Amino acid sequence: MSPHPALKASNAAVLTGAGIGGIGYSVAHLLLTRYQLRVLLVDISAPALFAAQKALIAAGAKEEDVLTRVVDVSNAAEVFELADYAFETFGKVDFLLLNAGVQVPTKDFVEGGDLENWTKTLGVNLFGVLHGTQVSCGGVGRGRC
Repeated sequence: MSPHPALKASNAAVLTGAGIGGIGYSVAHLLLTRYQLRVLLVDISAPALFAAQKALIAAGAKEEDVLTRVVDVSNAAEVFELADYAFETFGKVDFLLLNAGVQVPTKDFVEGGDLENWTKTLGVNLFGVLHGTQVSCGGVGRGRC
C-alpha cells in the first residue's frame, strides 16, 4: 500500500505542540526520517522547541528541513501570523497536525477558585485547534486549499 499523497518527499508539514519528547516531536521525526518532508515545528516553549530541532538534526534530518516558530496557539493573531509564515516559506502546507495541548489543574474551580486554569486549558486545547483549522484553508478568504 502506498503512503498518502501528503507524505510525498519534499512536501511541507506544520506541527503544533512539537517540543521535545511529545507526540508532535515523534510525528515530526517520522515525517523527516521516513518520508523526507520539510517540517515547521511549533511550540510555546522556545527551549523545548529548539531541543527538538537539535535532536531531529542529530537524528539525520537536514537543517534546512527543520524550521521552528514559537507560537501561543490560544492567540488567534499568532496563529494567523504562523499561517502566513508557513505559506510564505513553503508555498503550501500538505500536512497539518494541530497537536498543542496543556493539562493544568482545574480542581480549584470546583472548590471556589477562579477560571484561570480553565481559560488556559480551553484556550490551547479547544481554541488552538479552532484557530489552526480556520487559517489552514484560508478561513479569511485567502484560498490556500
